[in-house]
Formats: sequence, C-alpha cells, structure tokens
Amino acid sequence: VFIPDSILNKPGPLDEYEQWVVRLHPEIGQQMLLNAGGVFALLAPVVLTHHERWDGEGYPNRFSGEEIPLAARIITVADSYDAMVQRRAYHEPCSAMEACAELQRCAGSQFDPRIVATFLSLFAKAGDEQKRSMRIHAVGESGLVGVGYAKPSPQSDECVRVSA
Repeated sequence: VFIPDSILNKPGPLDEYEQWVVRLHPEIGQQMLLNAGGVFALLAPVVLTHHERWDGEGYPNRFSGEEIPLAARIITVADSYDAMVQRRAYHEPCSAMEACAELQRCAGSQFDPRIVATFLSLFAKAGDEQKRSMRIHAVGESGLVGVGYAKPSPQSDECVRVSA
C-alpha cells in the first residue's frame, strides 16, 4: 500500500530511506481500513501486525508470540511462501521445496511454529490430492478401461510432511 514502484521493483538492496517507506505500509493500511469502517475496521489489527515476527524482531510494534493476532500470523506464513516462490525484481523464485525448508528453518523465530507446521501439513496434503487428481483412465491392451497414473510435472516440488 502506497509504496512507490521504484522501491517495490528495485533490483538491489533498499537504502535506509526506502526501508523506512516500506515499513510504513502496515500503518497506512491499518488507517485505510479504519477509515473505511464497518467490517474493514475489523481487519485493521491484522494488517498492522502482518510484519511482526514470532520472536519480537518485526515491525511496526515489535510484538511477539501470541501478541500477534492469529490471522496476521497465518498471513505472514502464506505471504512469505508466496514471496519466495514468485519472481521479484530483487530475487529469482525458489522451488516449493526450498520455500518449505525456509519456512521450517524460520519457525520459532520469524514465524509461529504451529502455523508453519499446519501450513506444511496442508501443503503436503494438497500435494497428495494433486497426485490423486493426476489419475487418468487408460485403455489397456485387453481393451478394458483401467487406471494409469500421469507422471508429475518436473516443475512440481513437494514439501516434506511435518506433524502439526
């Protein structure tokens, strides 16, 4: 919200001023939602805290642990995963496997470890569902319709299962 494209699309590291501008967006987003009122105002605390970290090293208020609303903790994990696997001006995308490993590595410091475990568990379950949906009906030599399996795409990665 209100971050100039020149900063969002900058290929290199941000300078001090640019970092300050970026760190304003949770507060600007919160104010916009409060001004809109109604149901939007209910989302304001989530937007304000979506860059807080589980260990208290985030921004804008350095909240930690359970001080951070649950919805913000969920959004943080999902948004971080998305940022890792998408091409950005400042980095190439990583694989789903690498992104899952990074979430796991940062669980307990940057991210709520229970949210990470749940996300990875759901991600692995979605991978299983995707494999099941790849079943194709094929006609065998006998002419009977059977079930074959399509080979997963080489671009597809899976996360390892973790217990939630």
